[in-house]
Amino acid sequence: MAGLWIVGEDMPRAENRVTLHKDEKEAHGMPIADVHFDDHPNDTAMRNHAYKQATALYDAVGATRSFPTPPYPSTHNLGTNRMSEKAEDGVVNKHGQAHDIKNLFVSDGSQFTTGAAENPTLTIVSLAIRQAEYIASQIRKILRHPPVAGRRALVRPGELAEGTPLVIDEILVFVTRAGLEDDDIDAFLGEFVAERAAAGAGADDHDHAVVVEIK
Repeated sequence: MAGLWIVGEDMPRAENRVTLHKDEKEAHGMPIADVHFDDHPNDTAMRNHAYKQATALYDAVGATRSFPTPPYPSTHNLGTNRMSEKAEDGVVNKHGQAHDIKNLFVSDGSQFTTGAAENPTLTIVSLAIRQAEYIASQIRKILRHPPVAGRRALVRPGELAEGTPLVIDEILVFVTRAGLEDDDIDAFLGEFVAERAAAGAGADDHDHAVVVEIK
């Protein structure tokens, strides 16, 4: 017995999507996922052509019986946060950064615009590496231009322009992972501590409002 595995890429359809079910809820009261998927006509045509060609191949080598099997269900969860240049066409940009929430990054296979035709692991890893390099480059920009405080929070959330806000007290975790030299980190921390001291008593009352902006 011999088998032939046929793998192709699904054509995108705007109607294929994952939404929240209007009525059914899960155990914790949250709406369950409502998955809608239909084959594109081109997918059906390509599959039928592949069946025909595969049968001809088996017949040519002396097969006594051949039969097509139904499409095998996919085991890779991809899409739903598709990458796009414009916000109206998708959820994230080329760095996996959400169009609408600038400090939200998506690093998994949901960035894919289609189901692809190969195992997605290496592509997911490549996208994650590029994303990490982008975030690290933005942190380096901050280190070259330390923020300045004048007796108030550096920048409050309501004052942010288009950019990626990160909480100062949490960004230090990312700084240590960004491949920066110790001297650069020390200089940044020193500048930050000095500004906190200059701000005087009460400056730490609203640490959650102290943010820097990555553009």
